[in-house]
Amino acid sequence: MKPFFTFLFLLFCSTLSHSATYTYSTAGNWTTTANWSVYPGTSIASGDTVIINSDLNLNASVTIHGTLMINPTIKFTNDWILNVQGQLINNGEMINDSQLTLFGDGTNNGEWTNLEDGTLIVTNTSEFKTIGDFINNGSVIGYFNGHIRIEGNFTNNSSMTINSTVEIKQNETSKFTNTDFCQYNASLRLEGNLINTETASFNINSGTQFIVANNSSISNLGTINMDGNCDLSSQLQSNSTLGHFIVEGVLQVKNSIPEIL
Repeated sequence: MKPFFTFLFLLFCSTLSHSATYTYSTAGNWTTTANWSVYPGTSIASGDTVIINSDLNLNASVTIHGTLMINPTIKFTNDWILNVQGQLINNGEMINDSQLTLFGDGTNNGEWTNLEDGTLIVTNTSEFKTIGDFINNGSVIGYFNGHIRIEGNFTNNSSMTINSTVEIKQNETSKFTNTDFCQYNASLRLEGNLINTETASFNINSGTQFIVANNSSISNLGTINMDGNCDLSSQLQSNSTLGHFIVEGVLQVKNSIPEIL
């Protein structure tokens, strides 16, 4: 029995010794090997960590099975294909100009911008949490059983098609601003501030639930279509000339009748 436990201990130590950290420290492209402490290639193994300490342009298709960490004040520009099977932590500035797919977990603590050609995909095995500022000028796609949690400022200037659970849980100064098109085919919980502008459309599909928690607010100048159930526990405002609320499901008001301005 003793040799068996000795074997397990040695195996465990061997596994630890094979975990690696790769540090990027000179501005340039991912594939410039001289910019790395040790060049990690384009497939990062589980247990390995990549630390970005200087502005980087992703110029190759990269898969992260371990952890990718972007440090504060650092700009990471995705011009190719980035697949995250493990974990992505952005503490700096993420510029997404291509396709970034989360199969694992992603956290935005800094600034994140989807450019016109940028697509963020949150798959059914993943969770994406944005605490910092997020601007979408491209596309955000969420699949069933995925989870999107918005805790900071979020501005949608383009297209969002969400089949995953979404929580908007912000402080008093943060807000979700929609200037274009949002389609929600899954549950949406608002614990913050939603602004739907004059040109915007915000659609909650049938078979879903839109929960507006206490101390939240909705300011609507565009159109909000709710084919599913809407549960209001807070204030709802609509401009009587420009704003439209269309409810085809069940509307429940827990506190008071929403104020129509």
